[in-house]
This record gives sequence, structure tokens and C-alpha cells, in this order.
Amino acid sequence: MRRDQKAHVVTTHPDWWDEARPEIDEILSVFTQELADRLSAPSRNIIRNKNPFLFRMRTNEDASQFADTAITAYLSSSEETKFGKVLERIAVVTCRKGRNGRESGITNVDLEYDEGATRTVVQVKSGPRWGNADARRALARSFNSTSAVLRQNGLTPICVEGICYGKSGIRDLGTHVRITGDAFWEEISGSPRTGLSIMQLIGEHAGNGLYERRAAAKVAMVRYLHESEIAVNGEMQWDRLLELVMA
Repeated sequence: MRRDQKAHVVTTHPDWWDEARPEIDEILSVFTQELADRLSAPSRNIIRNKNPFLFRMRTNEDASQFADTAITAYLSSSEETKFGKVLERIAVVTCRKGRNGRESGITNVDLEYDEGATRTVVQVKSGPRWGNADARRALARSFNSTSAVLRQNGLTPICVEGICYGKSGIRDLGTHVRITGDAFWEEISGSPRTGLSIMQLIGEHAGNGLYERRAAAKVAMVRYLHESEIAVNGEMQWDRLLELVMA
């Protein structure tokens, strides 16, 4: 970082942050360790089930570049889905600490919390493009049914489709409201600082040995490429890759 650049650091966390942080730390540590474990896989396994034609489209003749691309593709194949689950688990913790919320036993509801006679029920989605039109209609029907049951029990329902990232905002869809990005984290935790606090904590975990493990995996990959004659003097032999991957 240049001297004229300033990191955006949270100086004031939500009041409940010290209680929530150990649980969020544990969630992030488990995810980071899973990534590290994946990087320990044999180089052959990393490239075995990947599309060799797509590799050829993405890279030039350089074995080092191929190794970077192969490792990134290997990690990314399940990383986004798994990290979406991580965000959903973090949402449960922040709601419990910030709103005295709880995981819900209602079908298709992840979280719920009360303010007087009003009960807010939330289905958490990691990102804005979580499902097709049928899935979204099914969510609306589910919220309609949940609202009817809550009214029968003398409660005023608020149904929320909560999106962990995306352009911050609130949209009334009739059957429920869709709350996205920072607005979502503020809603379930009661604090406008929650999203930034979580981002800072994730940053503290980001280097947690992964850079070193990835560098080691790249060295092992380049060695494997040469030992298997998929690369010769640093240049990729694509016919040899095709032979080994598709045999």
C-alpha cells in the first residue's frame, strides 16, 4: 500500500460485536481451513476434472500461468456456493446478537425476531441472483402462508427476502420486502456498521496461511506439469494435457 493510500478501517463496531466476534471467527476459520485443505490435493486431481479446452482458451503457452489458472478454477468451482453458506451462518449470529433473534422452525424461514407484537421472518440468500422466476414465486407463496399463520396467532408479520450482498436497498414486493446489501445487515442486526465490521474481520482471515499454501500448490503444479511432460521448458504441451485428462 502506498503512503498516500488509506485503508478503510472500522473504528466503531456495533455494541454487540465483542460477543458475536468469536462465533464469526470460528465460522471463517473453518472455511479458510477447508480452502487450505483443498490446496493440498495432488496436482493431477486439481486439473483432472476440469475442462482442458477452456484452459486452452484462457491461457497462453506458459506453464506458470496455466498453474495459476488451474488452481483458481479448482478453488472457484465450489467456493462461491460454500461462502454463500458462510454468509448465511454469519447472518444468524448477527441477528441473534443484534436483534435477540433466533433460527426459525418455520418452513422456508431462516431467522425470526420480535418487536412487540410484530414478528419479522427472514429467508437469507447470499446474492441477488439466487433463483429463477419459479423459485421466487414459490418464496412469495411461502411468505403468504407464513403471514396467514402469524396473523392467526395475533402477530403482525413482516416477511423479508434478505440478500447478503448487492446494491443496498429495500423493495416492497407486496407479499414481502426484499432487503439487499448493507440495508440487510442493518435490518437483521440493528446496526449500520455491521457489514463493514464483517468485511474487516474477513480481511483478517484472508491471509491466514492461504497465500503460502497457494504458492506451494503452484510450485507443485509446475513441477507436476514438467514431470508429466505436459510442459517442456515452461511451455505447455496441449496435446499431452488432452491425452492425460481425457484418457
